[in-house]
Amino acid sequence: MNATLELLNSEYKRQPNNEVHGIPSFVDKEYMYAEAYQTISLPSLAMKIGWRKALSAHPNVYLKEYIMNPRRLCFTHLCDIRNASKILDVGAGWGSISLPLAKGFPDVSIYSLDKTLESLLYLKNVRDQEELHNLKVVHGDAWDIPFQDDFFDHVLMTGVLEYMGMPYLCGNPRNGQLKALKEVYRVLKSGGTLLIGTENRIGYQYFLGKTDHSGLRYTSLMPRFLADLYCKVRIGESYRMYTYTESGYRRLLESAGFSRVEIYVAFKTYRDPLFITDLTSVKEMIRLLPLKDKKPSMLMKMARLLPNTLLKMFAPHFFLHAIKQRAG
Repeated sequence: MNATLELLNSEYKRQPNNEVHGIPSFVDKEYMYAEAYQTISLPSLAMKIGWRKALSAHPNVYLKEYIMNPRRLCFTHLCDIRNASKILDVGAGWGSISLPLAKGFPDVSIYSLDKTLESLLYLKNVRDQEELHNLKVVHGDAWDIPFQDDFFDHVLMTGVLEYMGMPYLCGNPRNGQLKALKEVYRVLKSGGTLLIGTENRIGYQYFLGKTDHSGLRYTSLMPRFLADLYCKVRIGESYRMYTYTESGYRRLLESAGFSRVEIYVAFKTYRDPLFITDLTSVKEMIRLLPLKDKKPSMLMKMARLLPNTLLKMFAPHFFLHAIKQRAG
């Protein structure tokens, strides 16, 4: 079989540039996510003493909790995951979603795509040690997803979309996000679904002074041009990590070609959700949350008093569910 025919029969749209420790790499330029600099020893340690001992011995407590958090998969009820489905985890990182998915759905093929090789090496170690034969690890870029058209049933982007405008230095960051979304649209099958976990641009936490992805306060609440100017003055960089309101996300996804965009509220965060609900039931779900303290926080008191319209408008985090329209 010649190389051209092999490529046509492959799941990939082109041959990888090289292979690194068994991971096919489609990335020309090496990339390192900032978090990976602090955890550079984790892949080699996992290979030497096993991933569980390596993670247990690692000094980064947040990383351990992030990787092992069982609530990371609370969103799966939003997807119709069936046997033999193919799922792409874009920005898979350390595998906090890919790995439990592969364990929980052994008859489903999981593809973990990330641009940072260090985290993928750790993910591969865990996969091999746990013998998760339904998990494939791929070194690639969301702007140029290396798979064939119409290949996946589901694509997941949790904590990824906001970063897709950051390296897009030749124009509006929204265009970079749109480019990634159009790539996702291309690799999805007709009727396939995209699920995104992300922040609400006007989430209540930002009014209370929580820093945005810029590392500064209130930038997500500012007009884009003002946030850009403010970031240049304060940190010497442009404001490029865009988040949106409910309507803003709908417009963005529709611009990429998606139809039937549904938005769910994740409280308190999409990374560690206490609950996920549709926009009509936010108040009811907050009311049902058990109060840990005899004296609830001012925030919880306000949440129980405010109307659902305001609660959904200023909800902290969203899950966005979009469908690639079926042909015909």
